[in-house]
Amino acid sequence: MGRLDDDRQATRGKDAGGDVTAPHVGRWPQLIAFLVALILVVAAEMARLQNAGGLGDWLAVFDPDTTLYLPLLIAAIPAWFLVRQRRGTARRAAFRDWLSHRPGTAVVRRGEPAAWLASLFVAAVSLAVSSAVADARVGDSERFGNLPPAYHDEYSYLFQAQTFLAGRLTFPTHPTSPEYFDQMHVLNDDGVFAGRYFPGTAVWMAPFVALGKPYWGHWLAGACAAFFVFWAGRELGGNGVGLLAGLLTAVSPGMALFSNLLLAHHPTLVGLTLFLWAFLRLLRTSSRRDALLAGCGLAFGMLCRPMTAAGFAAPFGV
Repeated sequence: MGRLDDDRQATRGKDAGGDVTAPHVGRWPQLIAFLVALILVVAAEMARLQNAGGLGDWLAVFDPDTTLYLPLLIAAIPAWFLVRQRRGTARRAAFRDWLSHRPGTAVVRRGEPAAWLASLFVAAVSLAVSSAVADARVGDSERFGNLPPAYHDEYSYLFQAQTFLAGRLTFPTHPTSPEYFDQMHVLNDDGVFAGRYFPGTAVWMAPFVALGKPYWGHWLAGACAAFFVFWAGRELGGNGVGLLAGLLTAVSPGMALFSNLLLAHHPTLVGLTLFLWAFLRLLRTSSRRDALLAGCGLAFGMLCRPMTAAGFAAPFGV
């Protein structure tokens, strides 16, 4: 009855030449439009998956007209029920307030536990996505996570991590025929046989190489990067921005792929995202602790990929 009364008042206002309130769009048109879009996208993606050689091929060559919208449409299903459940309730209002809050107020300090839970959820999503990519089949049989390293850099970082675990910085070259051991990824000159890259990545990898699970270190690095992106987004625009930015980082196909390659990308991101969050926090607090955290993060990024870290930090330096 209330909706009928609203429609009648809108009609009378139109007849009288006054302002007209836009009619409310009911749930059914929205639901029908959503279902049509979901069916079309799922049908197109299922056909692509059947024609692809496996999940890895399906992710590697995506269709921008459908693949990009599939996760959004799927995520809309629980969001739909979440909004309906909280519509018109104090819980929904509190959730909206939490999404919009930025650090520095008493209200936000009361919401800190929820922010920590959200950041840990983002990190867990990143770990799950990295694990899913590792489990993806390449061809008919082999899992992506069981393939040998694909780039010579990976061999260098593995060798460098093993060198550190042996309590050494270098190994001696072959005493009589060192030229037979010349390789792209090592230094083999003047009696020194060692990895040729900066030590940060190998230091990050060393504990996981010791466990026999080197890729776990890169999964953790991706989770840490998504975790710090959440806190950086929270500094810039509030909890909602942090949650969106963190989740987009966690489900990024590029992040998931590089978390299963033993390259410097992910350990570098740990340092740079820590630097980003701490520097943004420093602008608000002027705290020496935040300055120290930012410096440590940037220093670790420099020890992994110095030019990448320098380019990332240049605007902050200016």
